[in-house]
Amino acid sequence: MSDLAPGLLIASPGMADPRFAKSVILLAESGEEGSLGFVINKRSPYTFGELAEELGIEPHAQHVDGPVHYGGPVSPERGWIVFNGDDEVPLGLEPGSIVPVGDSLRVSATVEMLGSLLERGPGGPFKLCLGYAGWDAGQLEDELAEGSWLPLDLAPEIIFEVPEDEMWEEAIRRLGLVPGGFFMTGGGGAKA
Repeated sequence: MSDLAPGLLIASPGMADPRFAKSVILLAESGEEGSLGFVINKRSPYTFGELAEELGIEPHAQHVDGPVHYGGPVSPERGWIVFNGDDEVPLGLEPGSIVPVGDSLRVSATVEMLGSLLERGPGGPFKLCLGYAGWDAGQLEDELAEGSWLPLDLAPEIIFEVPEDEMWEEAIRRLGLVPGGFFMTGGGGAKA
């Protein structure tokens, strides 16, 4: 793991890749072999209800119209759940099927974990992301040097408490910058 993960990556205002413009990414892992993250502020065209029906899961009524997020361009057919680490974990999950991200967050790609979260009523917040953002070894570091991304310490409250359409601006403010008050150029964008 590098000093970047766990953390957040904020797309610079000059991000040239439209898939990542004004994105906030939860960077779950970053190391010598590459980096893994999830866009957490952009919605896919699907709802939890539609996805649950496809997977044969019965969601609690409060989740049926909930959003499914665009996690990134890599493996968009695969779902990832970002949730609080103190949420109850279903029995029988294999070791390694839940990945810790910092002290308080977890990520899982299991249908069992998704089913558990969708079946319960009000509880801890979670986000379902389709696909992920991935970088080959050295790629993210190059994009950071170009100014495509701005790193920010992990802040679960941004992920779960800030409305998605305000998340990028809030993250920019937490960096001590003013949204719209500066301009950077850079190509950037995770691998497709």
